[in-house]
Amino acid sequence: MANTISQNITAVQYYAVSTTSAVFSTMSNPSLIVVIFTEDGAAAATTPTISDDKNAGNYTIDSSIVYSSTNAIYIASKQNTQTAGATVTVSIGSTTHGYLKIYEITGAATSSALDVQNTGTASSVPALTLTTTSADDSVFAALLSNVSGGSAADTSYTLDFGNTFAYNVAHAGESRADAGASGAISLSFNMTSRVWAGAVAAYKTATGGASIFLVS
Repeated sequence: MANTISQNITAVQYYAVSTTSAVFSTMSNPSLIVVIFTEDGAAAATTPTISDDKNAGNYTIDSSIVYSSTNAIYIASKQNTQTAGATVTVSIGSTTHGYLKIYEITGAATSSALDVQNTGTASSVPALTLTTTSADDSVFAALLSNVSGGSAADTSYTLDFGNTFAYNVAHAGESRADAGASGAISLSFNMTSRVWAGAVAAYKTATGGASIFLVS
């Protein structure tokens, strides 16, 4: 059975703070919470601590990239076993700017949900790639770039926050509940050539999906 993004909470843009949060009004048990968090500040990027007020322990950072020392992307996850609403809080440790985006996935694997992740950076048309090993993965990606605007979701993806400046770098994020058959994925956010850095993570279904092989 394919994953479903049962909650796609509006991205929170934060500015000049060291802590920010976003809220689920209710949740499903079991489910997987996925967080995209971007940083853009004058100080060196700091690895965040991510938690919520219903599930014990910190979230696992599944994919991350720091670019030019002050800019960073983190994709993190946590297994949820609660039905009440929850506040997801990110503590950065230094004042910065960026976006916080939270999702709830139902149908995802209840342990070892991460399938694969990757990061990339270049001065070119963006090409953020990974190769999934399970069918029907949910995919989450974010990109930082030196050009604002001109972005749109990749085919079959949803643009969850646009390519807009939080401080001096443009931030964008997108998602897809079911990426279909396992294999190579390349994401460009439909952008033209620019300096960019990105991170992407894919999460398995509860059954792990089924890879399809054709024999001739």
